[in-house]
Amino acid sequence: MDDPSLILVGGSGLTPESARALAPGIVVRMMVYRPAIRPVDVGDVVEIVPGSPGRAGDLALCVHADRCEIGRIVRNDGSRVEIEIGAAGGRHALAASAVLGVASALEQGDLLLDLRRGRWRAAGRLAAAVPSGVGRFLVALAWLERVRRPFFPPLFMGSEAQLLPA
Repeated sequence: MDDPSLILVGGSGLTPESARALAPGIVVRMMVYRPAIRPVDVGDVVEIVPGSPGRAGDLALCVHADRCEIGRIVRNDGSRVEIEIGAAGGRHALAASAVLGVASALEQGDLLLDLRRGRWRAAGRLAAAVPSGVGRFLVALAWLERVRRPFFPPLFMGSEAQLLPA
């Protein structure tokens, strides 16, 4: 695989075959290497729970055009899934088996966004209900989250006790 969209954190590029082999129910962390559905950006880390079918508004790991992608489920009727894929948010109809897992969290630098509940779940549902291209709204929501908590250190730096001198 020459140019992967997703790379397992601490591992290699994700292929459709390796994605299908992920253990169901165990959280897997993936780094995004190509533009994806908003608010996901290049360099973000997405936590995926393989085996989850997903519902409208969920960010999901799917296989499209022989490549693993992160997309937003618009509609899931059990046998077919309509999903938005790519930075432009193009909608595609896929077999339900093409959805391999659902994102539970998104790490954007110093922010960890819980995608399964609260404002981010509601924003995902809203994004699935309106025409594609609402990604700018979700990017703005992420920036507001950053403004709401401007003084928290990035997750990789350690705890508050480790950062402050004694």
